[in-house]
Amino acid sequence: RRYVAVYALGTFGDWIQGAYLYAAYRRHGLVKREIGYIYVLGYVVSATIGTTCAALGDTRGHRALAVAYGTLYAASCLLLRSSAMTTLIASRILGGIAYSLLFTNFESWVITEADAMGIDRKKLAGVFSVATLFNGASAVLAGLVGNFVVEFAESSQFSWIGMDEVRLEMGAEADTSGSVVMMSKNVISSAVRMIMSSVELFRLGAANSLYEGALHLFVFVWTPVLEKRSAIDATVPYGSVFSAFMVCKMFGSQAFKVLEARIPAENLLRMVLVGSAVSFSIAVLFTGYWVTLAAFCAFEFGLGIYWPVMSILRAKYVPNKMRATMTSAFRIPLNILVVALL
Repeated sequence: RRYVAVYALGTFGDWIQGAYLYAAYRRHGLVKREIGYIYVLGYVVSATIGTTCAALGDTRGHRALAVAYGTLYAASCLLLRSSAMTTLIASRILGGIAYSLLFTNFESWVITEADAMGIDRKKLAGVFSVATLFNGASAVLAGLVGNFVVEFAESSQFSWIGMDEVRLEMGAEADTSGSVVMMSKNVISSAVRMIMSSVELFRLGAANSLYEGALHLFVFVWTPVLEKRSAIDATVPYGSVFSAFMVCKMFGSQAFKVLEARIPAENLLRMVLVGSAVSFSIAVLFTGYWVTLAAFCAFEFGLGIYWPVMSILRAKYVPNKMRATMTSAFRIPLNILVVALL
């Protein structure tokens, strides 16, 4: 309950702007190519500075990095209200770092805390399924709120609220030694060498990078794709569409609860990868608005299964002492791939 409360509030600040980020850049006068460069900057920062910062969780504690996420992301959202290019760049840099922290240290905290409490690893499947469900619910709420209040100051406020919750709810971590040793390149390179020497870790990292690379490209293109395929002069209801995506993801998380007891996590991941490829192929081959929207919703359904499955597999194969470092190392090729394709 503590983890889900913290995670849901932490992601709400992110989700409330999810449907409007592309539109916000365009509102500031940026053209599609410039928006692409802004996105690229975020992924470059995430692959470099973000990777190093996220890895600090293994030495300084995941709780401290979760608090840092809220602070950095709130500042990023506030800066996004300005139309000055330098301010938008600064916003994207802070957002890139914060994004790395969100998808490494929150998960690392709950796994190491569960191990410290002697909780059976099998019960983590339920934890991650519920977390994905609440993540989707917070995103639905964020999309609906966004339809009425399209102001990014809201996301900064919820980021700060979420970090207050972190300070109140997160207990002391058993995996931290109290050391304040600075993260060095040797720690990250050790994680990379371990990944390259293990078939399981290499395959897991490859699946992580390729799937989430497609996901990040989807985040960039779904808005202009639906705009292009909508009726002439019709306005795409960004918030409602985004909420529909999140509802599909919530259904996926509930499907995972049913499937995980019957199908090994590795096979579930394979099914998600194939299903996602089919969904995007349909969106390429058929250009009708509603067909495209249905294909995108099918991808989001698979995404609801992917998040808990990937978390379970990382909990199974990644060692605790390098959990945040290795999870962030998985994201290096992901960010390079997205930068190249954008």
